[in-house]
Amino acid sequence: HTLKRWDRRRHASAREYARIQGFPESFVLPRQLVANLFGNAVAVPCALHACRSVVGSDGAAPSTLLDLCSGLGGFHLAAQAAFPHIRCVGFCDVKPAAVQCYKDNFPDVPAFGDITTVQEWPRADLLTAGFPCQPFSRACDIKVRAVHKDRLFYEHVFDAIDAARPTYVVLENVRSLACPTGRPQLDAILNAFRDRGYHTDHRILDAADFGLPQQRFRIYI
Repeated sequence: HTLKRWDRRRHASAREYARIQGFPESFVLPRQLVANLFGNAVAVPCALHACRSVVGSDGAAPSTLLDLCSGLGGFHLAAQAAFPHIRCVGFCDVKPAAVQCYKDNFPDVPAFGDITTVQEWPRADLLTAGFPCQPFSRACDIKVRAVHKDRLFYEHVFDAIDAARPTYVVLENVRSLACPTGRPQLDAILNAFRDRGYHTDHRILDAADFGLPQQRFRIYI
């Protein structure tokens, strides 16, 4: 949704949207669909905390990143902040405006397009994905959730995990994934990780706890 300033005399600017989500001042802004793209972006400080959390004190820092369902690249920024020497080996998104913005900010990263059609994935140490939430998001009405109720999009993410074989994975989604509507999919995701030998943890993080001027609750796995 578009945002208005507290006095309701004007809408937020594109740079203000970026600041609300914790994107740096140097970030090249999207050319269109600003509210939509930042509204679907990860809050960078939360993603940074999640990326740092997956690597224990005795773990080796990842050197390569595969960024799926990438949006504007918030996970990419977080991974770079957490692991300064990391290199992104590819990203996926289907929104042309998001893809263009990603290329404007990270011009050397290969674009793989639609995750559901990729035939071959590169190896990566860290895989991140903010996968679609329509089947269980409370922001979607009952009719929208009904249309998407059998859409197990996370299965495409696990196809990439099986091919890229990352040591670390961080997923992000709306907190209703942990509520009754989304709980079956959350349980299936956790079981899929365990079946592949991963240790799993999941937490709900609020952007307000990381210095951002909004309450935004998201689950990180």
